[in-house]
Amino acid sequence: MKQLLKQSWNRFIALIQKNPSHCIIYGLMLTLSSSLVFISGNILQLTNIAQKNPQFAMVFQVIVLCISTALILILVISMVRFLARLHQKDSVRTIQQELSEAVPFMIPAFLIIIMYNIIVFGGFLLLLIPGFIFSIWYFFSFFGVALENKGIRESLSYSKKLVQGRAWSLFFILILFNILLGLGGKLLTNILNILLSVTPLATIPPLGIFILTLVTISITGTILTVLHVGFVTSLYTIFKEKTTQ
Repeated sequence: MKQLLKQSWNRFIALIQKNPSHCIIYGLMLTLSSSLVFISGNILQLTNIAQKNPQFAMVFQVIVLCISTALILILVISMVRFLARLHQKDSVRTIQQELSEAVPFMIPAFLIIIMYNIIVFGGFLLLLIPGFIFSIWYFFSFFGVALENKGIRESLSYSKKLVQGRAWSLFFILILFNILLGLGGKLLTNILNILLSVTPLATIPPLGIFILTLVTISITGTILTVLHVGFVTSLYTIFKEKTTQ
């Protein structure tokens, strides 16, 4: 496990160093896409539209949620493909080109995410342990669709094959990584809140508080997104190489 963790982290650092600007842009776009509902909700509140026309506000938020989900999906696919291309030392493409090439994978990727969650949820309903087992077996199924152009069922089998013999290592790596990521995110948020709260909140107008909150979310979210997507993609490439050896 230690070797896998070290290899994945070193590869992640190497990938980020190759093109840090693209990684930061992807992280920021994903963070803002994830925050669209929060942003639109605050705008509706600040402009009093939510109070004057709650039905319109609700419908508008549902539309924003759908747009946010689509943007997150295409950006994750694009970022994963970009990082994989960096690892393979392929020619670097613009973000616009990566996004265009990611569009055909949106529906298969969405379906594999739904299938993965149904399988894992079903495992947890049966007994607790099968849910954990399924979540590890099929953890890399998304990459089968986004990178290997495989079908839904084929991606599930492909992921299980990658994990075979290394399931416990993957389990403990993910647990450790997510704990550290959560603690790091909490620490970073607290530091930013201290830096941005030099002026007492009571003296700041609602719009100012919204802007400060958005800045905090953008900085924290960008860093955590790059760490999460970059590390998991690096982990996938390591598992793939060990399976093909």
